[in-house]
Amino acid sequence: MQSVTGFGAALIFMPALSVIYGPVQAVLAMTLMELPATAFLLPTAIRHADWRAVMPLGLASLVTFPAGAWLLVILEPAVLQTAIAVLVLGFGGLLATGWRYSRTPSLPVVLAVGGVSGLIEGAANLSSRRSSYFC
Repeated sequence: MQSVTGFGAALIFMPALSVIYGPVQAVLAMTLMELPATAFLLPTAIRHADWRAVMPLGLASLVTFPAGAWLLVILEPAVLQTAIAVLVLGFGGLLATGWRYSRTPSLPVVLAVGGVSGLIEGAANLSSRRSSYFC
């Protein structure tokens, strides 16, 4: 799935893994499954990245990631499973519409997207940071 969409494996596997194993174990399993693909793509990504665009996004994500991980630990599994399902359906629907952010994102927009991305990544292993459609 990652080769087709650029990032979509988590959109398919997280809901199923979350129901089968629970959110905490599902995030761990998904992270372990994505490590080889991420490691393989990393050298090319480092060479081709627009660091001026990526750094604020990544730093904002890094700052909010621990809060997302904290949510993963403290929330009831059923609440997190529902949140993951809503996020997957929402993001999937957004992708299905073909919508793209067409303007050059301002720094506040980039920081907001990075912050939300880190929060979601920490809590549900669903993130836009692997996608290139925004920056």
